[in-house]
Amino acid sequence: MRNTDPEWVWNGPEVPTTKPAFSRFLADHAGRIWVNRPGAGYHTEGECNENPSIDEVSEAYSEPCWREHSTWDVFDEEGRYLGDADLPEGIQMYPAPHIDDTVFLSAFQDDLGIVLVKRYRIVLPE
Repeated sequence: MRNTDPEWVWNGPEVPTTKPAFSRFLADHAGRIWVNRPGAGYHTEGECNENPSIDEVSEAYSEPCWREHSTWDVFDEEGRYLGDADLPEGIQMYPAPHIDDTVFLSAFQDDLGIVLVKRYRIVLPE
C-alpha cells in the first residue's frame, strides 16, 4: 500500500506473534479428516521480489519469496489420529484434491508451469 500512498499507515488489528494451530482442513471420501498445520517458514530459491511495484504486481503474479513447510495430520472418522501425511513438494490444494481410500488425486505444476493431474497411493498404517 505504501507504493501507492507513502503516507499510508496500517490501521487494522495487531499482527499476531504466533501462528494458528491449523491453516485448513478437508474431509476425504473415506471419512478421514486432513488437518494442515503450518510449519517453519523458509526463503524460496531463485529470484523473487519482496516489494514489487504496482506495475509489477498488475502485470503478472510474482512468486512469493517466503513459503511454509506444512504438515498434514490425518484422523479417522472417529477422530483417532492416524499419522501425518508427507505430501510431495508442488502439490496444489486448490482446487481441493480428490482423496479416496488409497488414492490421492491432485493438480501439480511442473518446472515448465504445466499443470498436470497426478495420482498418489496412500499407504495406511497397519
